[in-house]
Amino acid sequence: MTKSGCQIWLDWPEFINYAVGMSTVWQIQEAKNRLSEVVERAVTKGAQVITKHGRPVVVVISAKEYEKLTRSRPGEKLVDILRRCPVAGFVVEKTRGPARRIELA
Repeated sequence: MTKSGCQIWLDWPEFINYAVGMSTVWQIQEAKNRLSEVVERAVTKGAQVITKHGRPVVVVISAKEYEKLTRSRPGEKLVDILRRCPVAGFVVEKTRGPARRIELA
């Protein structure tokens, strides 16, 4: 994830690997007993991962972060979103040629 707001998670394990590396991990019983602290840390320090039987099952994030992740921009095209993503070497170019033909089985 970048500071500029480009957040693309290809799959759940990829997100969990990021979240576990960047946040606090809580066992579910401890999270229940210290819910206020879990919430406060989600607001001040970022995502909090809750595990059950050693496996990540829930990620607690602040309402502000949730809004950023779910905010939709009416009429925005995927290509525009990808163009804003500042990943080194990632380029989206528009081709001038005709669309390629593919055979459907």
